[in-house]
Amino acid sequence: MMPGPLPPATRRRIGAGLLAVPLACGCGAAGAGAGASADAEADFARVGESLASGHATERYRRLAEAAADFDEAARASCDSPPPRKLDGVTSAYHAAMDAWTSVEHVRHGPIELHMRGFRMHFWPDRRGRGGRQVQALLSSPDAARLSPETLRSASVAVQGFPAAERLLFDGGPRESVANGAGSGPACRLLVAIAGNLADMAARLSAEWSAEDAAFRQEIRDAGSDNSRFASHREATAEFVRGAHTTLQVMAEMKVDRVMGKSTESARPRRAESWRSGRSLRNVVRNLEAIQAMYEGENGPGIRHLLGPSHADLADLLSRAFRQTLETARAIPPPLSRAVVDPAARDALTRLSAQLRGLMALVGGRVAPALGAPLGFNALDGD
Repeated sequence: MMPGPLPPATRRRIGAGLLAVPLACGCGAAGAGAGASADAEADFARVGESLASGHATERYRRLAEAAADFDEAARASCDSPPPRKLDGVTSAYHAAMDAWTSVEHVRHGPIELHMRGFRMHFWPDRRGRGGRQVQALLSSPDAARLSPETLRSASVAVQGFPAAERLLFDGGPRESVANGAGSGPACRLLVAIAGNLADMAARLSAEWSAEDAAFRQEIRDAGSDNSRFASHREATAEFVRGAHTTLQVMAEMKVDRVMGKSTESARPRRAESWRSGRSLRNVVRNLEAIQAMYEGENGPGIRHLLGPSHADLADLLSRAFRQTLETARAIPPPLSRAVVDPAARDALTRLSAQLRGLMALVGGRVAPALGAPLGFNALDGD
């Protein structure tokens, strides 16, 4: 069981000790007196608000819209008589997954509440819980288990995108969705999952966008008694930490774990979203999103905080993002085929090394340069 959150006062004391290192930002030489420190904090406040309002909030809004479209498409498909063409609902699924993988790196805030991250996307499923539990629901005579209300309290393995993927792209379940009754278990489960995703995404969007939302107020009030954050620097560091963790997930779980040491030891079915053939697409979307957070969109990004004193590091990271994206985009999908293709494996090996290089730059150079150590990693011991 994970420990509960520390009281704000305790967090401020710990944060003050962890972050008592020189800053590098566009506001001038850090540590040159109270004026420079105040300017640094103001710079972090500006970037933190930009990342919250121009980056995270906007991307959660897109997720809410895409999830609502998926919900509507699932209902429309199951309301139509069989046999059903599933092109519309599968396209809506892909659009919703695009939106999810474009905000997956924002790992703090409302997504941490009520196990929403796991409920949206329970992966990797190392013990195959999702498949067994989807099948159990499809075989159950109890129709009430397939209602949207009941699903919200069901296992996280059947509430989100991976379970929907099974229904839409796995042979037997897909056949049931396409040719079963609209009131049958496959359609009822698909509609319940899509509705659950739409509900969670709408709540996430509202909790990021509302001006009076508790989390937005904590970012805005960082350093005060009303916030969990000891400073604006600490609040902004959460975005850096999320980027670093996501890069680690991409390198270790989305690429290396699937590749194995050779074509013989490759495990194509370990790939994220392998049934829908979008494993590499997920990696590209993740990278594009982290790059946008670094460079800035709708306002300054993390790069702004490096300032003139770390211009070489800032340029190096920009080049690293571009090169890694070029490598990822050039690998022919699907990943499940690429990992057993000797020619494609060379590019995948290069992608893995580049992802680890990005991770090292973010964690080993950018975070220290910002005076924002990463601290505890949610993947440690996983």
